[in-house]
Amino acid sequence: MAEPILAGVAESDLGETPDRNWLDNAAIATVRALEDAGCTLEEVDGVAVAGGDDYMPALVLSEYLDLDEPSFLEGTEIGGSSFEHFCGHVRDAMARDEADVVVVAYGSTRKTGPGDERSLEEAHPIDGFVRPTGLFRPPGAYAMAARRHMHEYGTTEEQLAAVAVATREWASMNPKAAHREPRMSSSPARSPSRSTCWTAVSSRTAGARSCS
Repeated sequence: MAEPILAGVAESDLGETPDRNWLDNAAIATVRALEDAGCTLEEVDGVAVAGGDDYMPALVLSEYLDLDEPSFLEGTEIGGSSFEHFCGHVRDAMARDEADVVVVAYGSTRKTGPGDERSLEEAHPIDGFVRPTGLFRPPGAYAMAARRHMHEYGTTEEQLAAVAVATREWASMNPKAAHREPRMSSSPARSPSRSTCWTAVSSRTAGARSCS
């Protein structure tokens, strides 16, 4: 395999951008970088993003650019060295033939500030959907993921409820667990709000973990 190269570099318009959110800026820079590299969006099979003020920014930018199921996504935030970290992961992915053309992007509107332009929220691929419908996160995000899994694979509510039962069984072995009493039923809880049915999968907690 040939050694990976940095084929193209570009920027969006810099300075204050009151008419764009971070995603718009990242997309503009991405398209310009691909033009500089002599590549097209159709050739992109990997995306790495830092700085995006969103849940799973690499996935959001991929959908915004209408990429066809990229095989490599990376969005680990470790400050200013995120991009060096990305390049290492991209190199490894290319060595395994998992990706060929990968975009490493950054987007921000910090100089502009948060602003109060409602049209930006309406144009945003996430906010434009969740705000009018009242979908809240994190429960709403889990609910949407669960519904998608049910649609794609025929997963039932009972099967998803069984995950909560098994998770609680493992938690009962931890003396620091917030909830140690067993869940006796794998039947899904009924609630007027569909999104709250899945909160049993991930209970709210506080604390820290570390591994090495």
